[in-house]
Amino acid sequence: MSSAIDPELQRYIAHLQEHLLTDGSEAVHDPSIYRAWVKANRPRQVAIAQASGLPVEAAENIESRLDQHQPVSKYDSGPANAIFGPILEAVLTTAERLGLRPERPVLLANSTDISMTPLSRPSAGEHLIFAGAGTFAFCNFWSKIVAQIARQFHEHFRGAIMTPDRLLESCARDRRIFLEAGKLIAYCRLNGTAVSFGVLWPTPESNAYRIELLYAMESFAIAHEVGHCFLEEQNPGASGLCPEDEYTCDAYALNITRHLGDAHSNWSAFAGAGALLFFLLADLCQVRTTASASPAAGHPHVTGRLEALVGLATQYLDLDERTRVVSYLGELSALLEVLSTLAGSPEAARA
Repeated sequence: MSSAIDPELQRYIAHLQEHLLTDGSEAVHDPSIYRAWVKANRPRQVAIAQASGLPVEAAENIESRLDQHQPVSKYDSGPANAIFGPILEAVLTTAERLGLRPERPVLLANSTDISMTPLSRPSAGEHLIFAGAGTFAFCNFWSKIVAQIARQFHEHFRGAIMTPDRLLESCARDRRIFLEAGKLIAYCRLNGTAVSFGVLWPTPESNAYRIELLYAMESFAIAHEVGHCFLEEQNPGASGLCPEDEYTCDAYALNITRHLGDAHSNWSAFAGAGALLFFLLADLCQVRTTASASPAAGHPHVTGRLEALVGLATQYLDLDERTRVVSYLGELSALLEVLSTLAGSPEAARA
């Protein structure tokens, strides 16, 4: 959040952050705590940068950005700005190229709700999108787990398609990453968030795919909220709480991420894998959202949304691309089916 924002708007954002704050999460949003952690764990930051194919300077840049960040409110977050600021800008730039950018400014603020979903506040003035530790932690941990499961599978079954039976066999050969997945599911179900789950390092072999998945998930989530801002401008005064709006914003986000994926050679973003993982994992983990997930509150059931998204993801593609997208999304669905089987159904967890 920039210090150039009107003071009255800053006060309004601070009010919303106080309202959204998850009880007991104050320390999560304290920039001094995160800054101290980064400085104390610099070797880890360097290792992550090198594993990602980035220069050592990338880790130094994180420290520099945190040192230079000047909070303008109690809950202003340097990490949230550093993570989601570039994603929001890329989404808006792509939307402008497609003629889908909201006319009014879209500003980013740190979300003090540590559930996994970002939150938009479309308005007659500046639009606000809140995103922070909850979204990043959820996408970051799960992108590591999915990437490592996929890497392990292809070590066991070179070139084979992932199916539930083969994935279960892969699990039987080496259970470690599946156990981590089970722990994360249980943690999310108990706490409603992935924040403070612990340390889960990506393997060097899986890290490139992990980064691809992370960007696909985060960019879809942010693009969906920008879709709400665009939709509000097209239909001023609408409540924004009808299921049709959610389907429209899903389609908007898929359109944006498809172009982002094409521009950045990110197959997962292009194919719609970010959307599929975001929805299925949230459903599996029973992670609460910042709004009720009931149809009455405007959020249709995940099954209907995924059916619509998969249908859109396979439209307007040539036969080869359509075949590859269907196959890829099918493999990810098989992976999530196995995780659901191993973790137990949400109904069993509630019993």
